[in-house]
Amino acid sequence: MATENEDKLSTKNETDIENVKTGLSRMTDEDIQNIFDHAFEDLQRSKLDPNHANVE
Repeated sequence: MATENEDKLSTKNETDIENVKTGLSRMTDEDIQNIFDHAFEDLQRSKLDPNHANVE
């Protein structure tokens, strides 16, 4: 009985780990895209306004 429960828990943990990896991978791609988008917008603003400073 204990071995069966351990096997179920092990399988669940492996599934959870894969789900987290998948989620992090997607989040990372989105975050990188947002960083590039933001940097591009700042670059465009700086070309239009040489005094532009990105202060956040």
